[in-house]
Amino acid sequence: PYQGRSFLVFHPSFGYFADSFGLIQEAVEIEGKSPSPRQLTAIIKEARAKQIRIIFVQPQFDKRPASRIAQAIGAELLTMDPLAANVFDNLRAMAEKIAGALGS
Repeated sequence: PYQGRSFLVFHPSFGYFADSFGLIQEAVEIEGKSPSPRQLTAIIKEARAKQIRIIFVQPQFDKRPASRIAQAIGAELLTMDPLAANVFDNLRAMAEKIAGALGS
């Protein structure tokens, strides 16, 4: 029921997941780097326009840029590890978190 809706991730590591469910993964990271202040402003503007309510961060990356965006748009910041040992439990948890965020 959420096809076409967007969610933010720091590093775009959930593309196959998003494609499978018709979701749009938006990355905070730009060309492998944290966003500049100008890019951060653009991301916040776009996230507000798309009513993004959830941002996934991976434990392998710096959470500060994503935290700033989450605070600016009133989104929930959740850690999701694409390298988790139990991939299926991890993906199921991610699906539940996305459904919860998009359903609100």
